[in-house]
Amino acid sequence: MFSGIVEEYATVVALVKDQENIHFTLKCSFVNELKIDQSISHNGVCLTVVSMTEDTYTVTAMKETLDRSNLRLLKVGDKVNVERSMMMNGRLDGHIVQGHVDQTAVCTSVEDANGSWYYTFEYPFDQEMAQQGYITVEKGSVCVNGVSLTVCNSKQNSFQVAIIPYTHDNTNFCQIEKGTVVNLEFDIVGKYISKMRQSDRAFDTQRPVEKEKLQRILEAACIAPSACNSQPWHFIVVDDPELKNRVADATSNRVLGMNHFTKQAPVHILVVEERPNLTAGIGSWIKDKNFSHLD
Repeated sequence: MFSGIVEEYATVVALVKDQENIHFTLKCSFVNELKIDQSISHNGVCLTVVSMTEDTYTVTAMKETLDRSNLRLLKVGDKVNVERSMMMNGRLDGHIVQGHVDQTAVCTSVEDANGSWYYTFEYPFDQEMAQQGYITVEKGSVCVNGVSLTVCNSKQNSFQVAIIPYTHDNTNFCQIEKGTVVNLEFDIVGKYISKMRQSDRAFDTQRPVEKEKLQRILEAACIAPSACNSQPWHFIVVDDPELKNRVADATSNRVLGMNHFTKQAPVHILVVEERPNLTAGIGSWIKDKNFSHLD
């Protein structure tokens, strides 16, 4: 695990193709501190040290890594952002970075901001992946070429980051220009939250809902606490395919893309508000509270 705080950039001194793998040999200032099997982030990609000399070390990238990252584009002389794995007793100065690159993005603009720079990156948008957390959010974290950065101007398939002079000069951001391909790793915390949020909507459309389960749901709803015992709700179970689709159409928004998961739900339970009883009506008037809505 890494923090996205790049230590320096290493220089590629040799590349050797081995079937579908590539062995990268690099030179940096802390080579004499490394050891075989150590994990190092290279432009955000976690790679293992497989061999060393006095002033160089070698790592190997397999086809999956090359296809998903910009390592396949490296040439001798290129600068690569490197970071050794975190020490668990150290500070987390950036954010949690796994070194598992999700995809690449392309720099579409570099704007001078009177001493700093705004970089804009664009990446292919995939709705299914976005639902799993492969997105950016305003003021959230994103890892670009192994650098932990704060997102600004987040859009569906693009975002901006602000780069201060120190980061510009001490990482390979100094070489990034319009058209440069960079590695992206989206925030792992956001991915887990998205997964948890989606888990109750991952309906198995081929599996019917047992009547016993529906009965337990309705029983639980009926014994829920009720303000003034107003009992203003009536429950309707809809499992007829045609009626179910009509309910789903009524609850989803085609323009905004909201609640489309209702299309896959095998059963809908409609909660219908009825007129509250007299006691609840009087209590609501006296207390200036709608007790039926409190239910």
